[in-house]
Amino acid sequence: MRSIQARFQQQEKATPNAGAYINLQRAVRGQRFLHRAIREAFWQIMPADDYDKKEQAALIDWLDILSNRRIQS
Repeated sequence: MRSIQARFQQQEKATPNAGAYINLQRAVRGQRFLHRAIREAFWQIMPADDYDKKEQAALIDWLDILSNRRIQS
């Protein structure tokens, strides 16, 4: 399994005009990452002053849902 950061960098190259959070969503979608790994990647990738603590928690929770949801084609 590739890391979230590697997947994120791939998304950044594919869609450079998308925001960091959108590319992070695309990187974790359906990959079944642990909540802790998602949280740590979020803190490493996202600028610290973009979101306050409550927003960060909600965004990380959404990434966790996306990561563990089955992808239906």
